[in-house]
Formats: sequence, structure tokens, C-alpha cells
Amino acid sequence: MSNPIYDKILENAKLAEACTYGMYPKIMAYNVYKLDGTTIEEKPSIDPTPEPEPGPGPDPGPEPEPEPVILEYNITSESELFAALEEASTNPCEELILNINSVFEVTSQVNIPSLPEKVTLHFEEGSSLVGDVDDKFIINNNNSLHINGYHGTVYNKNTSKQGNDAILNNPNCTMYIDAKGCTFGASYLYDSNNLQENTVNRGAAIRNYGECIIKGGNFTAIDNLYISGGYAYAVINGDGNGLEEANNASLTIEPNDAQDVVVFGRMNGCIANNSGYLYVNGGNYNLTPVRNAKNALKNYYAVWSTNDGQYTHTQIEAGDFHGSVACVCTGVDDDHQDKGDCAVEINGGFFIAENNNPAIKVTPTPSQYGIEVSARGGNFSTDPTQFLPKEDESGHYEVYESGDETYPYGVRYVMN
Repeated sequence: MSNPIYDKILENAKLAEACTYGMYPKIMAYNVYKLDGTTIEEKPSIDPTPEPEPGPGPDPGPEPEPEPVILEYNITSESELFAALEEASTNPCEELILNINSVFEVTSQVNIPSLPEKVTLHFEEGSSLVGDVDDKFIINNNNSLHINGYHGTVYNKNTSKQGNDAILNNPNCTMYIDAKGCTFGASYLYDSNNLQENTVNRGAAIRNYGECIIKGGNFTAIDNLYISGGYAYAVINGDGNGLEEANNASLTIEPNDAQDVVVFGRMNGCIANNSGYLYVNGGNYNLTPVRNAKNALKNYYAVWSTNDGQYTHTQIEAGDFHGSVACVCTGVDDDHQDKGDCAVEINGGFFIAENNNPAIKVTPTPSQYGIEVSARGGNFSTDPTQFLPKEDESGHYEVYESGDETYPYGVRYVMN
């Protein structure tokens, strides 16, 4: 015989078994009986506790950053180079890498676009980017351009007029060159034991109007034999024609190792700072003398600074400098722009010029602005006493005998 009390207990037990832990099950209605089976009380059913709403769960954290889009091409021809630049301009990416791995010629200017954010030119061993470009630059940078690689060359073989440079870095753009072993401005690789004739690149290897950092590379220009009318400096900072956007040009030469940067050749001069800021901390700057039929020197300075812009500042911390008519020269240039102050500060390095010519020179052309040269350190082939800074409260600068036959004059600071 069925026991109603037992049946209700069993039914409620089954409901409880199906219930989530911690929740009350639905309780069916039941009666309370006496032992004789008569009803004492009727109990109503009880609805179950509702299931809680699902919570937010654990914090998933920030969305992962998308992988940068990098386009990379192996370039063996002019058509491939321009096709890669065109594709990068229509396909958004963060970096464009162009691996130059052969020798080929371009007949029109290579314009580095303002997008993507970074463009890298990598020169494989034995590669050359040869320009036959008139009145323009081979590489015209409008971006953040990085140049690296080994044993490649970049030069403009069109010598129809002065100023056919190899690479231009435009105002408000950046360029980073770390290309030890590459040669810019000649058709051959630099060899200190075999300085060949250079008949190409009738302009600068590097012309900087923006911000340029050089960590490695060899730089030169056409031989200044006055047959071709070279008149070129290998590396030029700022503009010699009064371009206002280039007034704040900034060029830093700081080699990874002492000989990773070499500026060499028989050109007019090694470095020209026309306007803006030049900082040199190491490297080799060797101007091989050029003489005319009467044996007179026909090229000029390892470092030339002039006031073609609002302000020109040259700071030399270290390096080996060999000039011709002079080693470091400062003053108003031939076109007499004379637009602002010009300061040259020498804190270290080795300086010499041909035929016992002055290691430091200021041109005689008068300026309405300040032309200041200070020798605060370094070793010189001629006496730099006239360029010592004034004594201050703590001490003074002096010239001392270094004991070196090549650089007999040293400069040091002496405490009072």
C-alpha cells in the first residue's frame, strides 16, 4: 500500500537532486497527516529560487596590438624599384623595406614617399644604385629613411652641371645612415690603400635639409681638378642659397667605431655646414690635395662653416681631419649671404692642413653678425692660440707642446 507521506518526500527529493547547489528546489504541495491517516494541515507548493543572472566573467584585458604591416621587396631593376614604391603608396603599411641586390641604373629621381612611416634601403654586397639624373638627386627623401648594408654604391653619373647630388634629405624629414662599407658619391668602393680617380657625382653624396644621423659609410664627390668644374663637398648640411626651411638642418656624425665613417677624396672639401647644426664625434675626413699646373693647391677644407642661414653651429668632439688650404675654416662664403651668427666649437680631434697651412682659419670677409671660433681641446699642426676661449672664474685654456711631430700643439683646460 502506498504511503502518501513517503511519496511526497520522494518526489521532493527528486526535485532537490536536480537543483543547482545552493538553490532551493520547487517543493510540491503536501498534507500533514496523523498516524491514523487523518489530515492535520495542507501545505502549499513553494516555487524554486530563480537562477542568478550570469556575471561578466573574468576581465579579458586589453585587445592585443595588431602586428605591424611590413612590405619587403628584392629589387634588381629600375622598374621593380618604382613598382614597389607605387604599391607601398596604395597598400597601407608601417614599413617598406627595399633590398637592393644588383647593379642597375635609374633615369629619373627616386622619390621616397611620405607614407609609410618608415622606409629602409638595404644594399646587398656588390649592389649599386646608379643615377643618370640631370639637375636632381638620385634619392629624394620625404620620409623617415634608413640606409644600411654592406659594399654597395650610390652615385650620380650625370655630370652635366654642378649640384647633381646623390641623396637629398628634405626639411622636416629624417635620415639614418648605418652603412659601413658602402660608398656614396663614387662608382667604386672606398679603399684607403687605393684612392682611385672619381669622375662621377658632381655634387654632394649627402645633402641634408632635415635631420640626419650618420653612423657608418664612406662619402666622396667628383675630383676637383677644375677640368670638370667640380667644386663639390661630399657632405653638406643646410642650404647655401638661403632656403629658410633648411635653417634648422641638423647633421650628427657619430660612428659606431672610429673608422666606420670616412669622408675622402680630391673634391673641394669634406663637410660644409651652411646653416643649422653640425655635430661630429669621430670619423676620418681626408681631403687629398689637388694642384694646378703651377703646383698651387686647388681644393680647400676638411670642415667649412658659414652663415648662410639664421644660425650656424659646428661642434667637433673627435675625429681625424686633413685639409688642404686649411683644415677647419669659418666665415662668410663667396656669395656673401651673411645672414646670421656662426659659431665653431672644437673640443677634441686631430687637425692638419697641407704645406703647414693653418689648422684653423677664419676668412677675412667682414660680417655684420658674430663669427666665433673656439678651440677648447684637440691636437693641431699649427698654433691655435688665437682661438682659445677667454679665461673664466675657474680656470683658463692653454696651448701646450704635445710632443707629436705631426700635431705639436695641444689645447687643454687648466684650473686656477
